[in-house]
This record gives sequence, structure tokens and C-alpha cells, in this order.
Amino acid sequence: MNILSVTGLIIFIASIVLALYSLLNSKKRIHLIWSFFSFSVALWGFGIFEFAKTQNIEQSLFWWRVAEIGVILIPVFLTHFVYEFLGRTKVWFIFLLYSVSGVFIVLNLFTNLLIRNLRFSFDQFYYITATPLYTTLIVIFLGLAIYNICILYRAKKSASDIFRHQINYLLFSFVVGFVGGATSFLPVYEIDIYPVYNIAIVASALTVVYSMFRHKLLAIKVIATQFLIFSIWSFLLGRVLLAKDFEAMIIDSVLLVAVIIFGVLLIRSVLKEIETREKVEFLAQDLEKANARLKILDQQKSEFVSIASHQLRSPLTAITGYASMMAEGSFGVLGDKSKEAVRRIFESSKHLAKVVEDLLNVTKIEQGGMKFEFTKVDLRKMAKDLTEELTPNIEKAGLKLVLGDNGHHSYDVKADYEKLRQVMANLIDNAIKYTPKGEISVFLSEDDALGKVTLSVKDSGIGVPKELQTRLFEKFSRGSGISKINTGGSGLGLYVAKEIIDAHSGRIWVESNGEGKGSTFIMELEEYGHTEEARRASKFAEQL
Repeated sequence: MNILSVTGLIIFIASIVLALYSLLNSKKRIHLIWSFFSFSVALWGFGIFEFAKTQNIEQSLFWWRVAEIGVILIPVFLTHFVYEFLGRTKVWFIFLLYSVSGVFIVLNLFTNLLIRNLRFSFDQFYYITATPLYTTLIVIFLGLAIYNICILYRAKKSASDIFRHQINYLLFSFVVGFVGGATSFLPVYEIDIYPVYNIAIVASALTVVYSMFRHKLLAIKVIATQFLIFSIWSFLLGRVLLAKDFEAMIIDSVLLVAVIIFGVLLIRSVLKEIETREKVEFLAQDLEKANARLKILDQQKSEFVSIASHQLRSPLTAITGYASMMAEGSFGVLGDKSKEAVRRIFESSKHLAKVVEDLLNVTKIEQGGMKFEFTKVDLRKMAKDLTEELTPNIEKAGLKLVLGDNGHHSYDVKADYEKLRQVMANLIDNAIKYTPKGEISVFLSEDDALGKVTLSVKDSGIGVPKELQTRLFEKFSRGSGISKINTGGSGLGLYVAKEIIDAHSGRIWVESNGEGKGSTFIMELEEYGHTEEARRASKFAEQL
């Protein structure tokens, strides 16, 4: 074997490996086209390997014709690849190229118009001499090479960053490959430069494959596994081609076939796993997009609710005000039926105003627009004022309300007075609504050691099922059967209450032994002026 035959063998093995790699990893038509291009290069390399190692002129002529099939197809597949890569739609031009290449292949195999005479070159092998048709083939070959480089260069100017990087890879590989491969044409015209530089086309093809699969979601270990399998195939194929006797060639051929079958099955299973993983990743991306869209829709919903609530607030205020004035006789004395109607209007408008207020609060919470003004708040005074204010409702419901505490001198907390009053009112009001009969207890306690002030609202009402207790503070969460007792609830009051208490760095929760056994709603806040140092000192004093 001489240098040219070794070069041909390297080109053949490397191109077969790249062709199989592109074919097995092909997810797009462009990868398939490149695999056909690589097969053409492999055919050209195998022809070189065979004609370069023989000094029989007839065998040399045959293998030259085989090699030229690859030479004819290489620029055609390459142009098709570039068109597919750039998204060009001139199908007629590609069809014309394939038609012309078909004519050249027929003339190559069945006439002497393309290859006619051979001359013994470099004292090693026979080389073809130029014919008019072969010169035409070289002109087409080089013309298509220059054409592809030019259209890639033009596309590079308006390409995105990733696309521009891929074009740079292609331009580099095409220039290296064609300059190196074109040196094979020089001895045809008796310019006797040894055609060893055609090995550059292997580096060219490797660069293109890298650029195609560079952004593919394939693990490095998977790629390494595939290249290892391809390397084993190449090694065994080399043993078959270089076998010194028939028996060794048969053994190596059988081993090659077995390893190919095993390798294909292994690669397919790995690729199937990768495909599954990619689908999961694509689904995750779709889910992320859907979540982003839902966030936008939720934002739009919140804005709509906010606008609608603001628009409702003014007329509701007017309705409530006029209903109150009419009930008080500001517009004249009303009959009993009229008074009852006005009372219902007043109560309904008050309820609707509360629902609107809840919706506005929810919108503020979701948009991060709820503002707090923290001051020193006397929780005992707040509880006393509220129970006195709600006494008419309590008496009307036929209930008894008890206000008590654990005897501490103060129950001061750092809080937003209006927001905290809203929470306490909601808890007491809920106890009234959902307690058909019995007693409601509002109890305050303070723990100096922990620095916590706790308010509990206990009732003997309908209770809360265990499975609902963790969900009760979510938006629009209401217990089963509650709508029958209180049809006007929005399901937002406890959600707003929890968000307000969370903003105070406190806790709110419910305790109940189940349906029909009453419930206790508890909120816990930091005692006013109580610091972490004070808490540690109290704990240390207790230990002493």
C-alpha cells in the first residue's frame, strides 16, 4: 500500500462513519442529505483506495469509474444540502443538478467520453488523463463549490447569532475541503503534485457534522458511545479490506455484520431514550409557556376585577347612603312595606359593598399593592369596640357573646389598625353567621416568654371538617353545606385575613373536632416592643 491508498482508506472509513452517524441521528431532511453526501465521499475514497493499490490497468480503470461516481455526486448533494440549510425553494435547480449528474454517471460507466486513457504516475499507480467532458465536469464541480460559498457568505450578513456560527463552520469546511480535494485534479493535467491533500475533505466533513449537531440535546456520553461503536465498525471493516486470505476475510466479515447489528440496536435504543427525554423537555417548555400565559391572563383578570370593583364602589356607596336616608325619613315618612323594602336594599347594598371590598383586597394582594401602616394597637380595646358594635347582630341571631382574657395588663401589638380590625371583624362575623344557636367566645391571651398575643374566636356552630381545615384559607374555599346557611359569602374573607396576618408576620388557623362540634379561629401576633433579645431573656429567667 502507498500513501494515496492509505489516504483513500481513511477517507472511506471516516466518511462511512460520518454518514452512518448523520443517518442514525437524522431528525431533519438536511441530516439525511448530508449522510448521502458522506456516502458519495466514501465511494470516492474507496475508489481511490482500490486504484491506488493496483498496477493492473484494467482494474485501475474500473475503480477510477467507481471513484468518479462519487466525484459527480459530491457537488450535487452539497448544493442540495446548502439549499436545505438556507431554506431556499428553487426545486427546479436541484432537480436539474440531479438530472445532469445522472447523465454524467451514465456516460462515465458506459462510454469513454469521461475517462479514456490512463498514465502511470509517481511510479505507484495509474492516473486518468483529461478529456473534454472531464474538464466540463471539473468546471461544474468547482463552479458549484464557489457558488455555494458565495450564497452562504451572503446569507451570513443577515443571519442570527447561532445561524451565523453555523455558516462560519460551513464556510471554513467548504474552503478547506474543496481546496484540498481539488488537488486531486492537478495530476489529470500532468501537474504532478502528489494528491495527498484530499484528506482535507475528512476534516471538512467532521466540521459540518459538528455544526449540525452542536445545538442538539444529546448527552456527551451518548455521542461518545456512538463514536465508539462507529470506530469498532471502522476497525473491523479495515480488517476485512486488508485481509490476507479468504478465511480471515470471512471471519472478519461475519464479526463485522454481528457487531453492526448489535451496534444499530444499541444506538436505536439510546436514541429512543434521548427522544423520550427531548419530548419531556419540550413538554416542560410548553408547560412553562402555558404558565407564563396563565400569569398574564391572571394579571389581566386581576386588573379587570380591580377596575370593575372600583366602578361598582361609587354607585354602591350612593345606594347605601340614599337607602339609609330614606329609612331615617329624610325624604318623608315611609309606610311599613316601604320601610321593609328600603331596609332590604340597605342590607343588600352593604353586603355587596363588602364583597366588592374583598375583591379589591384580593386584587391588591395579588398585585403587591396592599399597603400597611404599622402602629401600636391595643387588641383588647379593638375587641371590646367590635363586640359592642356587633351586639345588635348577636342579639338578633339569639346568641350570647363572651369577651374575656387571661388577665395580662396589656395586649398591645404592632399592626395596621384598619387591616387588623377587618380581620377580627371577619372572624366574629363568621362566628355569628355559622352558629345557629349557642355561645360565641372572644378570648385574648398573652405569653411573655414567647412574646406573643393571641386572639381566639370560639363558637358552638356547624364546625369545620378535618379535610377542609387546611384549605379554608384559600381563595373561594367554603365548606360543604355552608351556602345553605349563608348564601351571600364570597369565599374570600378568610383568604384576605390570612394574607393580612402573614404580612404582620403572624399566624392564623382553625381548630375544630368536626362538623356540628363548633370551631375556634385563632390569630397570633408579635407583642408590641418584644424583641428577640427579650424573648431569650424571658426564656433564660424561666429556666432559672
